[in-house]
Amino acid sequence: MNILGIGNAADSGVALFQDGRLVLAVNEERLSRTKLDGGYPHRSLTWVLNQAKLTPNDVDLVCYGFTNGMPSGDFSAALEERVVEYGSDPKTIAVIRNRLDKEREVDSAQLASFDRDTIHRLGTRPQYRCHHHEAHRAAAYMSSPFREALVVTCDGRGDCKSFTVSAVTPKGVEERTCGFSWESIGYFYGRITQLCGFVPNRHEGKITGLAGHGDPKRAMALMEKMITVENGRFKSFPGDYYVPFFTNYSDVLLQEAGGFSREDLAAAAQAHLERCVCQVIAHHLRATGLRQICLAGGVFSNVKLNQRIRELAGVDGVFVYPNMGDGGICAGSVYDYLLREKGVLSSPLETLYLGPDLDAEALATLLGPHGCEISRPADLVAAATDRMRQYKSVGLVQGRCEFGPRALGNRSIVGFCDDVAFCDSINERLHRSEFMPFAPVTTAELASRCFAGYRADHFSAQHMTMTYNVTPEFAKNAPAVVHVDGTARPQVVTREGNPVLHALITRAHQQYGALCLLNTSFNLHEEPILGSAEDVAATFLRGAVDYLLAPPYLITAPLHKQAR
Repeated sequence: MNILGIGNAADSGVALFQDGRLVLAVNEERLSRTKLDGGYPHRSLTWVLNQAKLTPNDVDLVCYGFTNGMPSGDFSAALEERVVEYGSDPKTIAVIRNRLDKEREVDSAQLASFDRDTIHRLGTRPQYRCHHHEAHRAAAYMSSPFREALVVTCDGRGDCKSFTVSAVTPKGVEERTCGFSWESIGYFYGRITQLCGFVPNRHEGKITGLAGHGDPKRAMALMEKMITVENGRFKSFPGDYYVPFFTNYSDVLLQEAGGFSREDLAAAAQAHLERCVCQVIAHHLRATGLRQICLAGGVFSNVKLNQRIRELAGVDGVFVYPNMGDGGICAGSVYDYLLREKGVLSSPLETLYLGPDLDAEALATLLGPHGCEISRPADLVAAATDRMRQYKSVGLVQGRCEFGPRALGNRSIVGFCDDVAFCDSINERLHRSEFMPFAPVTTAELASRCFAGYRADHFSAQHMTMTYNVTPEFAKNAPAVVHVDGTARPQVVTREGNPVLHALITRAHQQYGALCLLNTSFNLHEEPILGSAEDVAATFLRGAVDYLLAPPYLITAPLHKQAR
């Protein structure tokens, strides 16, 4: 059975499931080269069909979970009941109604666009639709290693909700509580992003990195005027200090926020986010007795928050769906169909290398005429590692590109991380912010020496989705990938999962004593992670890295493109 999941907004994409297995998936940005492309994923759909050698008639079902329109029935009654709980202040009610009216307008247009473009591309195919947070929930649970879990979704908004907590077991799905879009902690964090001078719904990761440089106590009173927790759910304060949009900043808010540094604003927002989300989750852990947690939704791209959840009392394991934002909705809608219509239960995600393949021969052919040295060393891993030891940066490009926001060794820049100045130079070449920490990648065999509390069953550590406190040995060995707060966001790689990357780290350790390599995504700032050989060649020729490792080739940049 061929099932397509399609997402057509916010980070659109297409996923193909065959006989219940996710086999191909790509977000439109990787093909269009427009960061977070939110248009209908025409390129992705064409690529998936061509790669799988399918015609539209071969598609048995199309699943959609970005929006299912305004809610009805019991959901609508619960929404209206919650509105009443916010009282009768006209200003508060006006904010809430404005949020709901805007959603009705945007989502109706989005749904109409999906119907029109899908019929145009595939004809009239059978469809399954679910709500936005149902798709997030199913993605988190179905691709996890847990048979029963407390599943938490959290984002800006989707289908009037911004947050859900559900108990999912072999007996079924029980949604225990939800937060609506006017009480969104995702909007809260995005608004702080704007107040710190960055782009909301895009640069929230910068706030997470910046937070380690500030004092959370100084601006905490301001955060508490925006949103808090009551009875196991979020409670916002719509008005001058908080509106559920990335716009509409009152003079009162701007004046008060202007009294703090951006570092202190970021630190307070991060601390408040962690405290609020953890309070809600802890409440429902106690109520359900569940000890394993699954997470999805854009808020859980916050790796520090995910660490705090992992460290909660009573938690045995945490799984973060790797494409946690709306880019994962295309697969999530299919997961919801399999869970609720077919009774399929969770199974650990097999791989994230699901996108377009890289043709190493084509890459070598593209770069040869531009003065690049194309070599095939007898010991490719040794040659690449020795160049990294000379503080040269290497673009590791191989196989299928990763599905999700993290580069995991197929479209990565790798290098040694014992010299902070070298890593700073990589940021300069990529035009990235200096306060954003690099991530380490290490092997499963070395991980326990690097990260406090790491266990072999920490499945999400393979996907670079949460931070760990580093060990003293690691801090001394790899200072360039340790954040100012003493944490790092690792990828732990197995020999089976990525043989080339595992071999590079192993040789770096055996020959030079390194406990890890740095791993950052192969792209310039504000560009999507690279996909095709053409994309890689163009960025390489702009001087992004010194070498390309594209097995079996080691490709040297022209001398004038290398770091001095």
